[in-house]
Amino acid sequence: MVKNTLTQQVMEAILDQNLKPLTAKIDPFIESIEFWERVELHQKTGNVEYSKASINELQLYIRWECVEISGIPEETNEDTTLL
Repeated sequence: MVKNTLTQQVMEAILDQNLKPLTAKIDPFIESIEFWERVELHQKTGNVEYSKASINELQLYIRWECVEISGIPEETNEDTTLL
């Protein structure tokens, strides 16, 4: 009685042959998913940069009244915001 044994190489060859058509069909979907992941990452990165710029602008605005010029004499009870 002869036993049919499959070696690992034969099994891999059979699997590769049968999986190639499936892999060919799946690859475009994987590429599409990877593309949209990159787009999403780019959008998040852009939002972070926009937020940083907005924070910088707000910080500058907050400090607007903190500027002090030296060398100009001040009068008593002078409202410097009206200058």
